[in-house]
Formats: sequence, C-alpha cells, structure tokens
Amino acid sequence: MIVSGYYDQQKNFKREILVSTESVEVMKNLLFFFNSNASQLPLKAVHQPGIGEEMKAFEIDKVTSRKTIERLLEQFGGPFNQHRP
Repeated sequence: MIVSGYYDQQKNFKREILVSTESVEVMKNLLFFFNSNASQLPLKAVHQPGIGEEMKAFEIDKVTSRKTIERLLEQFGGPFNQHRP
C-alpha cells in the first residue's frame, strides 16, 4: 500500500491510496473492511486503466491522517512494513 498526500492546483490537500494485494480474494476482503469503516476512511475509487484486479487506487474523501490510515490497516492485517523517508 502506498499512501500519498499532496496539494492540488487549487491548494486543497488531497490524499490517495494505491493498494496492491496478493490475490483478488484479499482485495475483496480489504474492500469489505474499508466499506465497513467508511466513516473513518471514506474512499472514492480512481479509475486507473491497465492495472489488474489485485490493484486499486482511491482518493480519500475527507482529511484523514496517515496515522488513522495505519491504525485501520493494522486492524485489518496486523502491523505493516513501513518505509518512510
């Protein structure tokens, strides 16, 4: 999973997530988990042509901290390897 944050041309902060899973089944489970936690992490799918079913891109529809995202992911599958600059 890659989480990015940036300012768009109108200087609005945007956060996006790119998710890659080992199988379609894991992706379905993760999407179900995200949907059940939509109040904390409201996602809007971003169409990315050419990526497979094991990979999805999302825009987060509200300002959500990286720590909130990490906490939710830990609830889904335990601690994740994190590489930060």
